[in-house]
Amino acid sequence: MRLRRVMCCLAVLLSLGVAATATANETGGDPRCVGSAPTLAAAYNEAFGRPLGNWQAGDVPHSYPLPDGSVLWIFNDSFLNTKNPSAGINGDSIFVRNVAVKQIGRCFEVVAGPTATANEPTTTTTTTDPLVATTRVKPTSFLATGERKDQVWWWFHGGDVDGDYLHIFVTEMHQTGAASWGIAFEPAAIALATYNWHTLEFLDLRPAPNAGTHPGYGFSVANDDSFTYLFGQADNLQFTRADRRNYVARVPLHQVYSPPTYWNGSNWVDEAAQAVSISTEGSWDHRMTVMHQDDRWIATAKEDDFFGDEFLVLEAPQPQGPWVITQRIPVAPLSSPADGVTYDGLALPRIVDGRIIVSWSNNQYDFARVAPQPRLYRPTFADVTLGAPTQSNVICHQTQGAAVTTPLHGRPGKFKPLAPQRILDTRETGNLLGAGDVRQLDVASALQIPPGQFDAVVLNVTMVDARAPGFVTVWPGGVGRPQTSNLNADHAGATVADVVTTSVDATGFIQIYSSASAHVIIDVSGIYVAAAIATDGRFVAVPPTRLMDSRAAGPVLPARRITTLALSGQVVLPARGVSAVVLNVTSTAAAAAGFVTVWPTGARPTASNLNVERGMTRANQVIVPVGQDGAIRLYNDSSMHLIVDVSGYYTAADAPSSSVGLFVATAAIRLLDSRQAAGIPGTGCIARVVVPASASAAVTTLTLVDGHKAGFATMWPGGQSRPNTSTVNLDAPGQTRPNHAIVGLDANRALQLYLEPRAHALVDLSGYFT
Repeated sequence: MRLRRVMCCLAVLLSLGVAATATANETGGDPRCVGSAPTLAAAYNEAFGRPLGNWQAGDVPHSYPLPDGSVLWIFNDSFLNTKNPSAGINGDSIFVRNVAVKQIGRCFEVVAGPTATANEPTTTTTTTDPLVATTRVKPTSFLATGERKDQVWWWFHGGDVDGDYLHIFVTEMHQTGAASWGIAFEPAAIALATYNWHTLEFLDLRPAPNAGTHPGYGFSVANDDSFTYLFGQADNLQFTRADRRNYVARVPLHQVYSPPTYWNGSNWVDEAAQAVSISTEGSWDHRMTVMHQDDRWIATAKEDDFFGDEFLVLEAPQPQGPWVITQRIPVAPLSSPADGVTYDGLALPRIVDGRIIVSWSNNQYDFARVAPQPRLYRPTFADVTLGAPTQSNVICHQTQGAAVTTPLHGRPGKFKPLAPQRILDTRETGNLLGAGDVRQLDVASALQIPPGQFDAVVLNVTMVDARAPGFVTVWPGGVGRPQTSNLNADHAGATVADVVTTSVDATGFIQIYSSASAHVIIDVSGIYVAAAIATDGRFVAVPPTRLMDSRAAGPVLPARRITTLALSGQVVLPARGVSAVVLNVTSTAAAAAGFVTVWPTGARPTASNLNVERGMTRANQVIVPVGQDGAIRLYNDSSMHLIVDVSGYYTAADAPSSSVGLFVATAAIRLLDSRQAAGIPGTGCIARVVVPASASAAVTTLTLVDGHKAGFATMWPGGQSRPNTSTVNLDAPGQTRPNHAIVGLDANRALQLYLEPRAHALVDLSGYFT
């Protein structure tokens, strides 16, 4: 298709007269910004809908998102004119394959095209190139290596970024017949071109590991957390002949030079000959453009032949399918059927806010019309809104929550902070909890508080030297174990801590279960005592706010450092009426295993609030009284960074009297478990969770399970923008991490959960505040 346009235009160009000599410094067009365009598709239509610097027209745009947020565009065939690009395609225009355009935000600039220097000679140059009949700057392709104008050239396809390198699959095309309106070219081999994506410097060109062209793998490239997938079609680029077969191969993540394995219908195999088509529903003629986000695999293709005008949007749970057609999208030529035909339907390889952008190229059989109207030889872009995910986890787009919750004591209570007191340490007796063991603990006797004088207790529970991955559950005495958990160890030898809020039974007992053998330490930091109305001890949620981040100051905090954090004057906390604050304390970049202790004033207590391992990021919620000086202290046992976020506070005796903010202990219930739905929620997923009670805040445990990468999760009140805080952190794939979280609710009793990594999420409820 491209070549017959080129041959058609030769006579046009030659009939327009001699070409002018190029001037200096014509290596790139002027930047063009389109900030007023309402959508990205509109911005692309505006940028590429008229001359862009010295770029006049071109077809088949391929785009490569780069790690710094910019986008590299490659137009397979283009016309450049450094003298007067708005004049139409004329004798000063140069036909160049593979012109590069750099996009930064909504500004576009031609970065590869004709070359010129300040000392460019102006004498006539002899050339056999029919488009370079007189003195002219020699055209330079973005991949000129091995090209012979209109005899051998490259066409670009899918790409992948690995570190500093951008690898792009390219097809070596050969002219096989006379230049005419017939399509007389075919692919000779598939190669990989490598660039430094920072500088766009060409580095290398070598055959792809599977350089065959039937099918040609690498037309589209997409990644998941473990593999890079290479999609290809079996046609031989004779586009007028339908070929309804698409295939997929894969290599280890970003290792595009590795020998691929091929999908044979049931397994990934080494033999390319065993590959089978993944075009399983209906049929489509054109090669797929495939995108992956979280657990969504999206593809676009053409339903009809090369010149047809209908796009398909397809979706699959995995790259090998089964692919299901979810949308059929008719597209029209640039203005009317008389002005051109549509061909080469592609999609930009990314999903943004549930939308993709598709493009198609336009051309007119009568090139005499195209020359004065280059708009007839340019791509057109359109937004496509994706339907509801067919495989994404339900938590990302449906409200979650239990149907009912059961108060355990039938009365609310106010919080009474206590000096940290250790009531269990199995290391002292060597009597660790065995796997599956349940241990009864008399909290009332340990605290020397008569049973019935308090309804619930706030604990810091630490699982020490777990013998295997497992979890700990804490719940009231006298009832069966709930199907919830409070803290998790994701590997043998782990030491992890988490805050636990639990009711006690009428005799003051709690129960502890461990699924793996481990030592268990329990420290008490407060209790809830019955109160129908109170001044002090009521919880007030505030917008989650970051109070401290030592990373902003530079070096890590040295080991055995005490940091004083002033709370008075913080905009989210009142100047008076605060007895204790609810914080999320996060340690990161620890140089060695250690712990963090948080306390109000005076001598440092022997209890710890957070246990860390070398190099890991760990978080734990801390409820700490405010010192008389309006500050708290933080001690880090090993060198590390500390991050402190506040989500609420407890009132002091000088606060107004109210029945709002009193604690109601409930039977532990699971509000959310994404494992019960298809797929794994992931990057950018926001879940809305409703508490089944009239409440101002919820006492929960958030657990991330089977994380696919490092990242964080944040919970915050419904109806508010997502704050710059975190609740749980993951360091690496495969981890399971919990954290206690007291979270404010909106008027509809809802909280929100944001997942930055792809991971399963569990939210357990142990009580709420009136």
